[in-house]
Amino acid sequence: MLRIGKNPKDQSDNEHTNERQEAPSYTPQQPNASASPAPRADFTPTPVKAMTESENIAREIKEGTLSGFVGSGTELTGETTPHIGIDGCGAPAHVVSLLGLARAYRTIAIGAAGPAGDAVRRAMVSHPFMVGGPGRDVTAMMQSIDGLMAKDGAEGVYGAALPDGRAVALKIADGGGRARAVVLAAALAALGVDVGAAEGAWRTPVLGHGAAVGVVRPLGLLADALPQPVEA
Repeated sequence: MLRIGKNPKDQSDNEHTNERQEAPSYTPQQPNASASPAPRADFTPTPVKAMTESENIAREIKEGTLSGFVGSGTELTGETTPHIGIDGCGAPAHVVSLLGLARAYRTIAIGAAGPAGDAVRRAMVSHPFMVGGPGRDVTAMMQSIDGLMAKDGAEGVYGAALPDGRAVALKIADGGGRARAVVLAAALAALGVDVGAAEGAWRTPVLGHGAAVGVVRPLGLLADALPQPVEA
């Protein structure tokens, strides 16, 4: 049988050659024993500190992997969830109104979400650094306001609640984050929460050529909720 573009003689020679050839055996590369020095006789490994349950929960809240731990959205928000999508962290994201989100935070904060909800609240309040991290206003707000349980989210979302039932949920319309902490602080202040100790977290300067030329301020119903900065 002829193959187009192939010389029958070459094909025949290759067939005989292939019969004589054997596939080379594979030998995995052995690690070079001299590449890593032998451990010293006096070497003592540093013990790894085990994370507590609260620390693990706080970390999972930050990473967005805790969805479904507390309960269904209906139980927490008081409203039916019309759709569940997937957020940027790969976790389920429930479609919920701001009122429902505030209600969910309040349910957890007042201890009405069962043992699982209590575990989440303890984790967030006890380990705010693991919920946010260095330079994050959500961490500074929880560190400065006693009992506050809060979490920032994508597209300008914020939720917060206190054990006495005061709760806030907000969404910045354009999805930006610059005004988020300011609006949260103003809303909490309007509910009678002293946010003065957290001013470093929510007082957001407006810069011009690297210098502060103003601050971000709330408007409308919250315009007078926060103390105004002292003019230089």
